[in-house]
Amino acid sequence: MSNRPKRSRRPGPAQAQDDSRTRTLLIVGAVVLLVVFVGVIVALGSAEDETDDAPDFGPIAAQGEPLPELPDGGDDPAVGSPAPRLEGTDAEGTPVRVGQSGEPTVVFFLAHWCPHCQSEVPEVVGLMEGGELDGVRVVGVLTGTDRAAPNHPPVAWLEREAWTGDVILDDEEGTAARAYGLSGYPFAVYLDAEGTVVARTSGGVGAEGILQRVDALRAEG
Repeated sequence: MSNRPKRSRRPGPAQAQDDSRTRTLLIVGAVVLLVVFVGVIVALGSAEDETDDAPDFGPIAAQGEPLPELPDGGDDPAVGSPAPRLEGTDAEGTPVRVGQSGEPTVVFFLAHWCPHCQSEVPEVVGLMEGGELDGVRVVGVLTGTDRAAPNHPPVAWLEREAWTGDVILDDEEGTAARAYGLSGYPFAVYLDAEGTVVARTSGGVGAEGILQRVDALRAEG
């Protein structure tokens, strides 16, 4: 019996080539996945940075007689009055106008730090998504913005909540809010197609309260 060690079987040229090709494909695949992953992270970071850099205020003009402040009780003296026309911009600088738009409109004045606004916005978003506000223009006026307050910046907040209505930025003086007689947050003003005030509310009223006033708004038209 021979004591010589047995020779190990070495892979042939074809097998070695296949193994090399497999390793190459695995490396290429890993690199592609890494590039895609990094690209997604960079894109998400860029989108977040863009939102974080969104302006807090914008230039705005109010034309017309300012509405009186909404009283705590009793009749609203603004009902039946023409609302001031607002001309301003959204966070991207696109012009936005409110008042005499030719369609019924609900204008929500929102402060990012207000817990009642934070509760009311999802209610409004749900109504828009459910089609219950179809035929009614919805505008969010971002006002009372404070960089030192929670939930800043306001534009990022509305984006997180999937807000699909129009957005207009108030200025640092609260020109839009004062023109519409804001007395608390959230503050909603219901306008008919002619820009006349049908109702105003201060504080959260929930989806049911919003729909009640939207029905009255539609009845006016």
